Amino acid sequence: MIEGWRPKNESVHLRWGAEFHTAMHQYQLIRADDIKHDEAVFHVVRELMYRVEDWDSDNKYKNVFTLIRSVIRFLDQYEHDPAKTIMLSNGKPAVEVVL
Repeated sequence: MIEGWRPKNESVHLRWGAEFHTAMHQYQLIRADDIKHDEAVFHVVRELMYRVEDWDSDNKYKNVFTLIRSVIRFLDQYEHDPAKTIMLSNGKPAVEVVL
């Protein structure tokens, strides 16, 4: 990845995981702006659907439907998780911080 090498065929496992990770990242950023859970989930899923509209996975377990379902289920399950995102001194959430 660092050197820009790409496989001939996209790995469904890497794509699914990367999209799930991006959705979790976006959710944390949106929630940091004091947006309520349901609205944050709506925005995350909408953006996810735009990103995967051209993704054609024929994998039984890792496809667009299972990805969107998993994101919604995960976010709903952990809506009231006591773990909170740390806010930096500049007011931004400490999500994917590069030092």
